[in-house]
Amino acid sequence: WKRGITLAYLSSLKRYWEEEWSYARLLEKLERYRHYTVEIEEVDVQFVHVRSPREDAVPLLLCHGWPEKVLEFQKVVKPLSEPDEPAASAFHLVIPSLAGFIFSGPQPLEPRRYWEGVQYAYDGEVPRLGRQQLPSTVRGGCGYGRPVLVDWHDPQLRDDVLREPVRPRRMASYAKTWQGGNQCLPMGYSVFTRTASTTVGYALYDSPLGTLSWIGEKYHGWVDNNHPLPLEEIVDTAALYHLKGTFHTSALTYYENRHGVSTRLPGQKHGKTAISAFRYDILYSPERWSKRFADVVFYKCHPAGGHFAALEQPE
Repeated sequence: WKRGITLAYLSSLKRYWEEEWSYARLLEKLERYRHYTVEIEEVDVQFVHVRSPREDAVPLLLCHGWPEKVLEFQKVVKPLSEPDEPAASAFHLVIPSLAGFIFSGPQPLEPRRYWEGVQYAYDGEVPRLGRQQLPSTVRGGCGYGRPVLVDWHDPQLRDDVLREPVRPRRMASYAKTWQGGNQCLPMGYSVFTRTASTTVGYALYDSPLGTLSWIGEKYHGWVDNNHPLPLEEIVDTAALYHLKGTFHTSALTYYENRHGVSTRLPGQKHGKTAISAFRYDILYSPERWSKRFADVVFYKCHPAGGHFAALEQPE
Protein backbone atom coordinates (compact mmCIF):
# COMPACT_ATOMS: atom_id res chain seq x y z
CA TRP A 1 0.00 0.00 0.00
CA LYS A 2 3.00 2.35 0.24
CA ARG A 3 3.04 2.47 -3.57
CA GLY A 4 -0.73 2.64 -3.97
CA ILE A 5 -3.46 0.03 -4.26
CA THR A 6 -2.21 -3.56 -4.28
CA LEU A 7 -2.83 -5.86 -7.22
CA ALA A 8 -4.39 -8.43 -4.91
CA TYR A 9 -6.91 -5.97 -3.50
CA LEU A 10 -7.78 -4.51 -6.90
CA SER A 11 -8.22 -8.05 -8.25
CA SER A 12 -10.62 -8.85 -5.42
CA LEU A 13 -12.66 -5.71 -6.20
CA LYS A 14 -12.70 -6.54 -9.91
CA ARG A 15 -13.77 -10.11 -9.21
CA TYR A 16 -16.54 -8.93 -6.91
CA TRP A 17 -17.83 -6.45 -9.52
CA GLU A 18 -17.85 -9.11 -12.24
CA GLU A 19 -19.23 -12.06 -10.27
CA GLU A 20 -21.19 -10.89 -7.22
CA TRP A 21 -22.13 -7.24 -7.50
CA SER A 22 -25.75 -6.52 -8.48
CA TYR A 23 -26.96 -3.49 -10.39
CA ALA A 24 -30.47 -4.35 -9.20
CA ARG A 25 -29.37 -4.09 -5.56
CA LEU A 26 -27.87 -0.67 -6.23
CA LEU A 27 -31.11 0.52 -7.83
CA GLU A 28 -33.08 -0.79 -4.87
CA LYS A 29 -30.94 1.30 -2.51
CA LEU A 30 -31.47 4.43 -4.62
CA GLU A 31 -35.21 3.84 -4.97
CA ARG A 32 -35.73 3.84 -1.21
CA TYR A 33 -35.69 7.64 -1.37
CA ARG A 34 -37.42 10.40 -3.30
CA HIS A 35 -35.12 12.20 -5.71
CA TYR A 36 -35.60 15.76 -6.96
CA THR A 37 -33.72 18.32 -9.02
CA VAL A 38 -33.40 22.07 -8.65
CA GLU A 39 -31.78 24.40 -11.20
CA ILE A 40 -28.98 26.52 -9.75
CA GLU A 41 -27.19 28.92 -12.12
CA GLU A 42 -28.24 26.72 -15.08
CA VAL A 43 -26.98 23.54 -13.36
CA ASP A 44 -29.46 20.76 -12.55
CA VAL A 45 -28.65 19.74 -8.98
CA GLN A 46 -30.09 16.43 -7.78
CA PHE A 47 -31.01 15.88 -4.16
CA VAL A 48 -32.73 13.34 -1.93
CA HIS A 49 -35.48 14.57 0.36
CA VAL A 50 -36.62 12.55 3.38
CA ARG A 51 -39.40 13.99 5.54
CA SER A 52 -39.59 12.98 9.16
CA PRO A 53 -42.99 11.92 10.52
CA ARG A 54 -42.28 14.04 13.60
CA GLU A 55 -44.05 17.41 13.73
CA ASP A 56 -41.16 18.97 15.63
CA ALA A 57 -38.52 17.91 13.07
CA VAL A 58 -36.22 20.58 11.67
CA PRO A 59 -34.42 20.68 8.29
CA LEU A 60 -30.99 19.10 8.12
CA LEU A 61 -28.65 19.46 5.13
CA LEU A 62 -26.12 16.66 4.58
CA CYS A 63 -23.33 17.39 2.08
CA HIS A 64 -21.05 14.63 0.80
CA GLY A 65 -17.51 15.03 -0.49
CA TRP A 66 -15.29 13.13 -2.94
CA PRO A 67 -15.38 10.32 -3.96
CA GLU A 68 -18.78 10.06 -2.36
CA LYS A 69 -22.46 9.94 -3.25
CA VAL A 70 -25.88 10.61 -1.73
CA LEU A 71 -26.00 6.97 -0.55
CA GLU A 72 -23.10 7.78 1.76
CA PHE A 73 -25.73 8.71 4.33
CA GLN A 74 -28.00 5.67 3.92
CA LYS A 75 -27.13 4.31 7.39
CA VAL A 76 -28.03 7.55 9.16
CA VAL A 77 -31.26 8.42 7.31
CA LYS A 78 -33.61 6.50 9.60
CA PRO A 79 -31.86 7.33 12.90
CA LEU A 80 -31.95 11.03 12.01
CA SER A 81 -35.46 11.21 10.56
CA GLU A 82 -37.12 8.64 12.85
CA PRO A 83 -35.06 8.32 16.05
CA ASP A 84 -36.04 5.56 18.45
CA GLU A 85 -35.93 7.82 21.49
CA PRO A 86 -38.86 10.28 21.67
CA ALA A 87 -36.62 12.86 23.33
CA ALA A 88 -34.04 12.73 20.52
CA SER A 89 -34.07 15.44 17.85
CA ALA A 90 -35.65 14.50 14.53
CA PHE A 91 -34.80 15.98 11.13
CA HIS A 92 -36.18 16.48 7.65
CA LEU A 93 -33.21 15.52 5.45
CA VAL A 94 -31.99 17.19 2.27
CA ILE A 95 -29.04 15.35 0.70
CA PRO A 96 -27.73 16.93 -2.54
CA SER A 97 -25.25 15.66 -5.09
CA LEU A 98 -22.60 18.33 -5.62
CA ALA A 99 -22.29 19.74 -9.14
CA GLY A 100 -20.41 17.30 -11.36
CA PHE A 101 -21.06 14.37 -9.02
CA ILE A 102 -23.04 11.44 -10.47
CA PHE A 103 -26.64 12.71 -10.72
CA SER A 104 -26.02 16.47 -10.82
CA GLY A 105 -24.95 18.40 -13.89
CA PRO A 106 -21.35 19.62 -14.35
CA GLN A 107 -20.04 22.83 -12.89
CA PRO A 108 -20.36 25.89 -15.15
CA LEU A 109 -17.43 27.89 -16.49
CA GLU A 110 -17.95 30.46 -13.73
CA PRO A 111 -17.75 28.25 -10.62
CA ARG A 112 -17.76 31.08 -8.08
CA ARG A 113 -21.10 32.30 -9.38
CA TYR A 114 -22.38 28.72 -9.26
CA TRP A 115 -21.28 28.13 -5.66
CA GLU A 116 -22.84 31.41 -4.58
CA GLY A 117 -26.02 30.24 -6.31
CA VAL A 118 -25.84 26.94 -4.44
CA GLN A 119 -25.71 28.75 -1.12
CA TYR A 120 -28.70 30.92 -1.94
CA ALA A 121 -30.68 28.02 -3.42
CA TYR A 122 -30.09 25.70 -0.46
CA ASP A 123 -30.95 28.62 1.79
CA GLY A 124 -34.34 28.72 0.06
CA GLU A 125 -34.93 25.05 -0.71
CA VAL A 126 -34.04 23.49 2.64
CA PRO A 127 -36.44 25.54 4.78
CA ARG A 128 -39.18 25.21 2.16
CA LEU A 129 -38.89 21.44 2.11
CA GLY A 130 -38.77 21.39 5.90
CA ARG A 131 -41.70 23.82 6.12
CA GLN A 132 -39.94 25.97 8.70
CA GLN A 133 -36.94 28.17 9.48
CA LEU A 134 -33.46 26.76 8.95
CA PRO A 135 -31.47 25.91 12.08
CA SER A 136 -29.60 23.47 9.86
CA THR A 137 -26.67 21.21 10.61
CA VAL A 138 -24.27 20.54 7.75
CA ARG A 139 -21.54 18.00 7.14
CA GLY A 140 -18.74 18.20 4.60
CA GLY A 141 -16.66 15.28 3.40
CA CYS A 142 -13.18 15.71 1.97
CA GLY A 143 -13.62 19.45 2.25
CA TYR A 144 -15.75 19.73 -0.88
CA GLY A 145 -19.04 20.35 0.80
CA ARG A 146 -17.10 23.25 2.30
CA PRO A 147 -17.85 25.99 -0.28
CA VAL A 148 -21.54 25.45 0.46
CA LEU A 149 -21.03 25.24 4.21
CA VAL A 150 -18.54 27.89 5.23
CA ASP A 151 -19.68 30.66 2.87
CA TRP A 152 -23.34 30.19 3.74
CA HIS A 153 -25.33 33.42 3.62
CA ASP A 154 -28.02 32.52 6.17
CA PRO A 155 -27.07 33.73 9.66
CA GLN A 156 -29.19 30.94 11.16
CA LEU A 157 -26.61 28.34 10.12
CA ARG A 158 -25.39 26.92 13.38
CA ASP A 159 -23.33 23.77 12.88
CA ASP A 160 -20.78 22.52 10.39
CA VAL A 161 -17.79 20.24 10.16
CA LEU A 162 -14.47 21.80 9.20
CA ARG A 163 -11.88 19.53 7.67
CA GLU A 164 -8.58 21.20 6.91
CA PRO A 165 -5.05 19.78 6.76
CA VAL A 166 -2.91 20.48 9.79
CA ARG A 167 -0.03 22.80 8.90
CA PRO A 168 3.46 21.20 9.17
CA ARG A 169 4.65 23.54 11.92
CA ARG A 170 1.69 22.47 14.05
CA MET A 171 1.93 18.78 13.16
CA ALA A 172 4.34 17.79 15.92
CA SER A 173 2.01 18.62 18.79
CA TYR A 174 -0.72 16.43 17.32
CA ALA A 175 1.40 13.51 16.14
CA LYS A 176 1.05 11.51 19.34
CA THR A 177 -2.73 11.44 19.11
CA TRP A 178 -3.39 11.21 15.38
CA GLN A 179 -2.08 8.43 13.13
CA GLY A 180 1.54 9.09 14.05
CA GLY A 181 1.62 12.42 12.22
CA ASN A 182 1.43 10.87 8.73
CA GLN A 183 -1.43 13.05 7.54
CA CYS A 184 0.37 14.28 4.42
CA LEU A 185 1.26 10.82 3.07
CA PRO A 186 -2.05 9.98 1.31
CA MET A 187 -2.49 13.45 -0.22
CA GLY A 188 -0.51 13.04 -3.45
CA TYR A 189 -3.72 12.34 -5.36
CA SER A 190 -5.08 15.72 -4.23
CA VAL A 191 -2.08 17.69 -5.50
CA PHE A 192 -2.28 15.95 -8.87
CA THR A 193 -6.04 16.37 -9.18
CA ARG A 194 -5.89 20.05 -8.23
CA THR A 195 -3.25 20.77 -10.87
CA ALA A 196 -4.34 18.35 -13.62
CA SER A 197 -8.05 17.68 -13.10
CA THR A 198 -8.87 17.01 -16.72
CA THR A 199 -5.84 14.76 -17.22
CA VAL A 200 -6.88 12.27 -14.56
CA GLY A 201 -10.55 12.79 -15.41
CA TYR A 202 -10.21 11.94 -19.10
CA ALA A 203 -7.84 9.06 -18.35
CA LEU A 204 -10.42 7.35 -16.14
CA TYR A 205 -13.59 8.53 -17.88
CA ASP A 206 -14.28 5.28 -19.76
CA SER A 207 -12.19 2.86 -17.68
CA PRO A 208 -14.14 0.88 -15.07
CA LEU A 209 -10.96 -0.77 -13.79
CA GLY A 210 -9.14 2.56 -13.58
CA THR A 211 -12.05 4.13 -11.71
CA LEU A 212 -12.20 1.13 -9.38
CA SER A 213 -8.47 1.38 -8.70
CA TRP A 214 -8.51 5.12 -8.00
CA ILE A 215 -11.61 5.03 -5.78
CA GLY A 216 -10.86 1.65 -4.20
CA GLU A 217 -7.56 2.92 -2.84
CA LYS A 218 -9.37 5.78 -1.05
CA TYR A 219 -12.03 3.54 0.47
CA HIS A 220 -9.27 1.33 1.86
CA GLY A 221 -6.67 3.90 2.90
CA TRP A 222 -8.94 6.58 4.35
CA VAL A 223 -10.94 4.35 6.69
CA ASP A 224 -10.51 2.69 10.06
CA ASN A 225 -9.29 -0.70 8.88
CA ASN A 226 -10.26 -2.23 12.19
CA HIS A 227 -13.72 -1.99 10.63
CA PRO A 228 -13.18 -2.14 6.83
CA LEU A 229 -15.97 -1.24 4.44
CA PRO A 230 -17.64 -4.08 2.51
CA LEU A 231 -16.59 -4.53 -1.11
CA GLU A 232 -20.16 -3.84 -2.24
CA GLU A 233 -19.98 -0.30 -0.88
CA ILE A 234 -16.78 0.41 -2.79
CA VAL A 235 -18.03 -1.10 -6.05
CA ASP A 236 -21.34 0.77 -5.72
CA THR A 237 -19.41 4.04 -5.68
CA ALA A 238 -17.09 3.16 -8.56
CA ALA A 239 -20.02 1.88 -10.63
CA LEU A 240 -22.03 5.08 -10.17
CA TYR A 241 -19.13 7.33 -11.19
CA HIS A 242 -18.36 5.11 -14.19
CA LEU A 243 -21.92 4.45 -15.38
CA LYS A 244 -22.90 8.11 -15.08
CA GLY A 245 -19.63 9.26 -16.71
CA THR A 246 -18.87 11.88 -14.06
CA PHE A 247 -15.39 11.04 -12.83
CA HIS A 248 -13.88 13.91 -14.84
CA THR A 249 -16.51 16.46 -13.79
CA SER A 250 -16.19 15.55 -10.11
CA ALA A 251 -12.40 15.94 -10.36
CA LEU A 252 -12.83 19.57 -11.45
CA THR A 253 -13.95 20.39 -7.91
CA TYR A 254 -10.34 20.04 -6.79
CA TYR A 255 -9.18 22.60 -9.34
CA GLU A 256 -11.90 25.05 -8.37
CA ASN A 257 -11.14 24.64 -4.68
CA ARG A 258 -7.46 25.35 -5.32
CA HIS A 259 -8.35 28.52 -7.20
CA GLY A 260 -10.34 30.07 -4.41
CA VAL A 261 -14.00 29.09 -4.69
CA SER A 262 -14.35 29.66 -0.95
CA THR A 263 -14.11 33.30 0.11
CA ARG A 264 -13.87 32.67 3.82
CA LEU A 265 -10.77 34.15 5.47
CA PRO A 266 -8.99 33.13 8.69
CA GLY A 267 -10.60 34.83 11.65
CA GLN A 268 -14.08 34.96 10.12
CA LYS A 269 -16.64 33.08 12.20
CA HIS A 270 -19.95 32.44 10.46
CA GLY A 271 -22.19 30.91 13.08
CA LYS A 272 -21.93 28.33 15.83
CA THR A 273 -20.05 25.19 14.87
CA ALA A 274 -20.09 21.58 16.04
CA ILE A 275 -17.24 19.25 15.04
CA SER A 276 -16.94 15.49 15.16
CA ALA A 277 -13.41 14.31 14.37
CA PHE A 278 -12.56 10.67 13.65
CA ARG A 279 -9.24 9.12 14.57
CA TYR A 280 -8.45 7.50 11.21
CA ASP A 281 -9.54 10.38 8.97
CA ILE A 282 -6.83 11.74 6.67
CA LEU A 283 -7.98 15.30 7.37
CA TYR A 284 -7.96 16.44 10.95
CA SER A 285 -9.06 19.68 12.60
CA PRO A 286 -7.63 19.88 16.13
CA GLU A 287 -9.96 21.67 18.53
CA ARG A 288 -7.57 24.51 19.35
CA TRP A 289 -6.77 25.09 15.68
CA SER A 290 -10.43 24.93 14.63
CA LYS A 291 -11.41 27.62 17.10
CA ARG A 292 -9.31 30.09 15.14
CA PHE A 293 -11.78 29.76 12.25
CA ALA A 294 -15.14 29.06 13.83
CA ASP A 295 -17.27 29.58 16.92
CA VAL A 296 -16.86 25.98 18.11
CA VAL A 297 -19.53 25.11 20.68
CA PHE A 298 -19.08 21.33 20.51
CA TYR A 299 -16.03 19.22 19.71
CA LYS A 300 -15.60 15.46 20.03
CA CYS A 301 -12.77 13.23 18.88
CA HIS A 302 -14.06 9.71 18.21
CA PRO A 303 -11.64 6.81 18.78
CA ALA A 304 -12.89 4.87 15.73
CA GLY A 305 -13.90 5.72 12.18
CA GLY A 306 -12.21 7.47 9.29
CA HIS A 307 -12.99 9.77 6.38
CA PHE A 308 -16.28 8.08 5.46
CA ALA A 309 -17.72 8.39 8.94
CA ALA A 310 -21.41 8.14 7.99
CA LEU A 311 -20.71 4.68 6.55
CA GLU A 312 -18.13 3.57 9.10
CA GLN A 313 -19.57 4.89 12.37
CA PRO A 314 -23.20 5.89 11.70
CA GLU A 315 -24.11 5.71 15.37
